[in-house]
Amino acid sequence: MTSFTLGNDGSDQVIVRITGRPDAQDDWLDASISVRAGAFSASIPVSLSTCDFRPFREQLEALYQTLDGTAAFNTREQQLGIVCRGNGLGGIAVEG
Repeated sequence: MTSFTLGNDGSDQVIVRITGRPDAQDDWLDASISVRAGAFSASIPVSLSTCDFRPFREQLEALYQTLDGTAAFNTREQQLGIVCRGNGLGGIAVEG
C-alpha cells in the first residue's frame, strides 16, 4: 500500500493511503485520509486523481532542494488541501 505522511508519529499528522485502483484505464485511485490533531482524529475514504500528485511531487522536490518556498497538494474534488511552507533554514510548516 502506498502512502505519505505529513507530521510525526505521536504528534499532529495527516496520512494519505492509496488503497486501490478501481479501473486500470482510469486515473482515479481509492484512498483514505487520516488526520490526527491534538485529541481529534478521523479517517475518511476518498477518491483521488493521479493528476493530483504530480504537481505536489514536483513542488516538494524544489522545496527539498532550496528549503524555501511552498508545495501545495490540492485534490481535484477539493477533498484535501495541504500547503507545506519552507522557512529557508530546514523548517517546514504544514497548513491545511
